[in-house]
Amino acid sequence: MSVQCLTSIWTVPLLVTTILSVSCAGGQLIAGTIAHCENEGEAVQIPFNLNDPCLTCMCKNREVICIQEKCPELPKDCTLVIKHTEVCCAFCKECRLEGKAYNTSTTWLASTKPCTFHTCLEGVLSKVQVRCVVPCAHPLTSAGTCCPVCKGCMVGGKEYTDGEEFFLDGNPCIKCVCSEGLLQCVQEVCPLLSCPLSLHTFNGQCCPRCHGQRRVFDLRPGSCLFRSYIYSNSESFTMDTCTTCVCTDSTIVCEKRCRHGGDVCSEPDTCCEECILYVQPMRACRMRHNTYQHGQSWSPEPCVRCVCHNGSHECQRTQCPAHTVCPQGQTLRREDHECCAKCVERPATCTVFGDPHYRTFDGKAFNFQGTCRYTLTRDCSPAELFHVLVQNEGRNTRFFSWTKAVEMHLGFSTVKLLPHLRVLVNRTKAPPFYETPTFAVNTTGNLVTVHTTFGITVTWDGNGFVEVAAESYLRGRLCGLCGNYNGHRRDEFLGRDGSFGRDIEGFAESWRADDNEVCDDRVQPHLPDLCAGFRKKRRRARRECRKLTSWGFRRCHEVIDIIPYYKSCIMDMCECPSHKRCFCEAFLAYARACEHEGLRIRWNRSHNCRV
Repeated sequence: MSVQCLTSIWTVPLLVTTILSVSCAGGQLIAGTIAHCENEGEAVQIPFNLNDPCLTCMCKNREVICIQEKCPELPKDCTLVIKHTEVCCAFCKECRLEGKAYNTSTTWLASTKPCTFHTCLEGVLSKVQVRCVVPCAHPLTSAGTCCPVCKGCMVGGKEYTDGEEFFLDGNPCIKCVCSEGLLQCVQEVCPLLSCPLSLHTFNGQCCPRCHGQRRVFDLRPGSCLFRSYIYSNSESFTMDTCTTCVCTDSTIVCEKRCRHGGDVCSEPDTCCEECILYVQPMRACRMRHNTYQHGQSWSPEPCVRCVCHNGSHECQRTQCPAHTVCPQGQTLRREDHECCAKCVERPATCTVFGDPHYRTFDGKAFNFQGTCRYTLTRDCSPAELFHVLVQNEGRNTRFFSWTKAVEMHLGFSTVKLLPHLRVLVNRTKAPPFYETPTFAVNTTGNLVTVHTTFGITVTWDGNGFVEVAAESYLRGRLCGLCGNYNGHRRDEFLGRDGSFGRDIEGFAESWRADDNEVCDDRVQPHLPDLCAGFRKKRRRARRECRKLTSWGFRRCHEVIDIIPYYKSCIMDMCECPSHKRCFCEAFLAYARACEHEGLRIRWNRSHNCRV
């Protein structure tokens, strides 16, 4: 006959001559035959029980019924577990005092001794008299209170409000509270722990706790476990001259004494702590109309660090390293409100130059001769913080175009970068140096730069060269002709509709601005052979563009591939009027790329590109 487990009560199949395997696990069937019995209510010993203390069997209705005891879950803060062989469940070690049991981590006020606290931790009961700390010269005492109080809640130059609690001088063991204009401070006395000193751990608090969980089996009745020793009932020992302990009813009871003001102490090294400690709180520091507490530090200016020490402050200036070499892909930069420069990830750059050639944030190069208004880059995250557009126009040929202007939408402001380094901010001409809370315009030499607080910086030369630098935290948030800035070139041609795989022409046209004005006459999508039929132009183009391979740029050749810039230079020069120096845009783009890698190039546009 089969019997099924029913929660914690189930019927045991029992026969003296036939005992089959028995198991009970939440609804699992037990094979066997029901065992019968005669004496109603009598405990039954079954041969396959193997002295399992969690299983109790008895006779009920002439059948053997067994009950499986379910053990309660131990508290998470239990660090000492006791287990007896004859008892089913393990339990967290408790404290017993005068016949009453107290759970671990319990603290209560003694009923017979005012101002004495009892604390139970893993079978050790600590009796501690309150330690008072008085941070004033003339305290007040009143009946019914353990500690003197100070009138007023001003400590260290700071006024505390009613009900506010704080640690005196930052000491986590001295806690003060302001109540109705009176200040009372109490020092925490750490209770004794049963675990060895090697298991004591601090978690930023005043007193240590036992780390991990210990399990002890078959501890003798009445005996006590303390550290790594077992003490018999009524056995006593001394921790130090101020602490005595005794094993009582399986509980270590320790009393930590303190010294009153009238007690004489002949040997200072062996004196107990004073029950009432009068202290002079550390004084605060005042500097530039600010108050700083003892131990508090602050920086009045970059590279200067001050610390308050009992009313006086000491300041030291930080010495920055003279020179730091950053790893590949990083650059040295000093952030705002920081003292020393540090290596940070170099911003990615997108460059547009010549007729026009594009190099994306992820290093993909392509040419596009569209003559409309296009999104160069924008914040494609939900924040939509900025939008940068370029206006391309035909350059008096059927085949090529150039970037005539740049338009930036920065929050509620619009910045337009026009030919000849003219700048308009919200349709108003801006001076060479112009600053707002979100962006700043700076014109130096042949370049105008717009720095923003949105993570991008745009540089414009007024004649077709555009450079956008994006901080590393914008990675994966950008879109437009400059690409998505995700570190991969293979998915650079991602259209505005999210489609991928189209040719360059289709990709670029997808980023044409919706509000675009009438575009120029479309240039031919397929370019002719460069300098075809014009030997003189071909010789001039090669002569000028070959300068990219000269010694002035040689340091950069191993870092930046020169081929795309050389081809772009040849392309620009083949359609270049004889009085123009169209190679300059390619030279400027290559020089800027080299400078971003930390390489100084001996090429100056103002000297080499004058007409």
